[in-house]
Amino acid sequence: MTMEEVIIVSSEVCYLSNVISFVETTCKQAGLSEKNFIPIAVIIEEVFTNIVRYAYGEGIVGTIEINCRIHLDARKIEIVFVDDGKAYNPLEQKDPDITLPVEERTVGGLGILIVKKWVDDIRYVYEHGRNHLSIEKTLECVSSIDHG
Repeated sequence: MTMEEVIIVSSEVCYLSNVISFVETTCKQAGLSEKNFIPIAVIIEEVFTNIVRYAYGEGIVGTIEINCRIHLDARKIEIVFVDDGKAYNPLEQKDPDITLPVEERTVGGLGILIVKKWVDDIRYVYEHGRNHLSIEKTLECVSSIDHG
């Protein structure tokens, strides 16, 4: 069984809490344990704020579509972020060298590195003038609600 919900918001950081609440509500409606939500909220915050900061030019507000799919049989959540900002694949960026002392590291890249480490799969495609960043994470614990 798959549960799917979509929200579209302006590309403004003030909508981050709406997006997090949307995904949290979708997870609760699917009967998922709150244990799943903490890492998912961190992932959402990182991806959403990066889109807000970098997808559109200074002073330009666009939209961000967030599609949340919960695959209960496979025990996975998939979140797809779609925006029509400038094409940018964050997965092409070199990961920061976290073995270097902090003062020797270059700025940037740590957030997307954390996202990559915390998800099972992450994909990017630029299609029909829109960025699509998909993340997939295995759910650790599904509640005992019967979804059949």
